[in-house]
Amino acid sequence: MSREGPNSTENAQEPVNQRTETGFADKLQLPEGGVAGGGAFVLAYLFYRQIVTFSMTVSGPMEEGPAAWVVSGWYFFASHGVGLEASGETVGLSALPINSLSSSFSFGGWFLQVLILFLPVGLLVGAGYLVASWTDPDDLTELVAASVSVALPYLVLSLVAAVLMSHSFTDERMIASVVQSSQPLMEQLDEPPGSLEVGVNLIDAVIYAGILYPVVFGLVGGALAETDLLFDELSDALN
Repeated sequence: MSREGPNSTENAQEPVNQRTETGFADKLQLPEGGVAGGGAFVLAYLFYRQIVTFSMTVSGPMEEGPAAWVVSGWYFFASHGVGLEASGETVGLSALPINSLSSSFSFGGWFLQVLILFLPVGLLVGAGYLVASWTDPDDLTELVAASVSVALPYLVLSLVAAVLMSHSFTDERMIASVVQSSQPLMEQLDEPPGSLEVGVNLIDAVIYAGILYPVVFGLVGGALAETDLLFDELSDALN
């Protein structure tokens, strides 16, 4: 009988743990999170698309260069701390032979620079705020579940965008410029190749853009929306 005791206890605890995990998943607000999180992603990308399009209009299009929608995606991911890579080596966005946003800075000044750097953060905070406001959570677990719901669509869209937003450089001068901007790439390639594929680092896109940013800043937005609930939970914990 004594040998069966621990096993019986473990068996009794398993359904409880399963119910706890299932309960949290059930509290995820997928419709609201899909609208808010997906909307934050689309609005952020469209902002960079407008800025890049304006810069290309001022500077003129580049022959053999990546399309505006690809460059927009590169700047979008850069604002999430996600870099680019070529042949498995990191490549700096500022060193690529593409239209920079310097022409936009001259018109927008410091305010535009702040938006370019932090707009996704503000949109994700707003998304978390909206989901928490729409769902009106009753406890801390529901608040966390509602806030992180914005990460699900953001993760899917980030992964799809990272796969699609790449460009194959074929111009010799552009390839040489890309290779010379990366010391590891120079060491890997004895001579510039005939074509060079540059794209978003998929692992970083998933970790930073797909998970870290939307979860952290979605939680910040949810906390701002439900400060009374947080104070009540804190008061109960202290008492």
